[in-house]
Amino acid sequence: MKRPQDGARSQDPDKLTKDIAILQEASQKEPWNARHIFYLAQTYTAADDLPSALKYYKKRTLMHGDKDELFWTLFRIGCVEEMLGKPEETIIASYCRAHQHTPYRAEPLERLASYYNRHKCPSLAYAIGKLGIQMRTPTALNSDFYAWVYEYGLLAQLAEAALSLNLFKEAIEYYQDLLKKPTLPNHLKLHTQRQLAKAKEWQKKEELQTELEFI
Repeated sequence: MKRPQDGARSQDPDKLTKDIAILQEASQKEPWNARHIFYLAQTYTAADDLPSALKYYKKRTLMHGDKDELFWTLFRIGCVEEMLGKPEETIIASYCRAHQHTPYRAEPLERLASYYNRHKCPSLAYAIGKLGIQMRTPTALNSDFYAWVYEYGLLAQLAEAALSLNLFKEAIEYYQDLLKKPTLPNHLKLHTQRQLAKAKEWQKKEELQTELEFI
């Protein structure tokens, strides 16, 4: 299941190169300024220089500063490690560290649930999804947040896990709830419709099999 992009990437690589140079110079003049380091990491990510982004995200974690920005830094470390194909234990540890830092934020849980769904461990994805869908969209933050995670992202992961676990009634309810979400992208709507039909078909087969067993 595809997920929304992490944000619009600049269409002007020259601008990103200039921004990086400006931020590098600023960080040399003010090495204590955590914001310079954070924006360096963000800009390297936008420029698709993921190793450099990871380097500066990690450097940002060693500095003081706004707690929301630090949470986002910890979360983005997991995302970048995942994009770089780092070992499973490294990726999971980073997402867990972000969750432990700010337990009321759902973004790390969505990534963990997605990871476990994709790696054929739906029981863990299901448990994480159950925890995550209770969280509300954050307000008054000093950092980014992914609204789609709270609107439909975690619910989508929970539905996938429930279907994989043959919890057809639950999966059907979750997919039906997803289709009611006004912000659900078209490609996810089509996927959800297909999965809903599959869940209903499998539920009927299970019911038929149960009836035959009692004949």
